[in-house]
Amino acid sequence: MNQGLARKLLCILFALAMTVGLLPAIGMPAHAADRVSWSDNLTISKDTTISSGVTVKGNVMLTIKKGATLTVNGGIDAGTRTVSVMGEGTLVINGHNAFTGSISVDVPTVRATGGNGGGGW
Repeated sequence: MNQGLARKLLCILFALAMTVGLLPAIGMPAHAADRVSWSDNLTISKDTTISSGVTVKGNVMLTIKKGATLTVNGGIDAGTRTVSVMGEGTLVINGHNAFTGSISVDVPTVRATGGNGGGGW
């Protein structure tokens, strides 16, 4: 094999290795973008599941209507803000840190489950 062909082959293999190595890093930011943001008051009137977790951007009043269940997998991160939960429905929060921030609850059923050493609120 001549030296020029060997050099081109090495360059192609190196470029391919770098491209494959970068693919996981390119996909990672999409997971962070999948989190839902709450900044306004919300009303839940039917069973709803949020798979990616919630980031609270402002003080929020969450109303869950009778017979409805809101399930949040991935936890709720309210930071320094407050989530006021009202209504007659059910709120289920699952995640390593099920809830961070302040919560005011006035619903019949609330369940918070922490994972891997995490706790509720």
